[in-house]
Amino acid sequence: NMSVWISKCVDNSIKRLNIDNLYGLLLHDPSILLKSNGKYLVKILRRLKSSGKVKNIGFSIYSPEILSSILSILKPDIVQAPFNIFDQRILKSGWLNSLASEGIKVYARSIFLQGLLLQEPEHRATYFDRWNCSLSKWDLFVKKIGYSRTALCLGFIKQFKQIDRVIIGVDNTNQLQQLENDFSLNIDMNLQYL
Repeated sequence: NMSVWISKCVDNSIKRLNIDNLYGLLLHDPSILLKSNGKYLVKILRRLKSSGKVKNIGFSIYSPEILSSILSILKPDIVQAPFNIFDQRILKSGWLNSLASEGIKVYARSIFLQGLLLQEPEHRATYFDRWNCSLSKWDLFVKKIGYSRTALCLGFIKQFKQIDRVIIGVDNTNQLQQLENDFSLNIDMNLQYL
């Protein structure tokens, strides 16, 4: 039974983390809501939220196109989406403003484009050569502005008040401290150079 299995997973996570409830439960693949048992899954998610085991429900998307069909099935508390200097689909599609105006929290992920935006040109795999035109502009932008690549990626995201949280992975406390320092910088992001 799907309901029992999901409840068990949530209970196990709560126990393992030694907390009272989960802040958020996001579907990794929201297209599951479009399948035959989608409405049943929505019921389960809503039940977990009303029980207090989960504070926020939502999903992670890869592209904003899916939102028009998914939002009619489930109005989420949180939508997690890729957003960075090169991938602005959530903004250009109008969904960033729409979600924010609906009171839906937007969490940005992939702000470093899976680390590609942080790499120096000489360290990039040849696979990325086909995007050399854009990446060269980015490299020049970094030189011209004079801040670290990390600080510029964070500065880009900070411009958008519709973004509630940024999801970033770290390997150690030094990285976390550096991210905090870079995030606190006030950079004038003049994107005309890009």
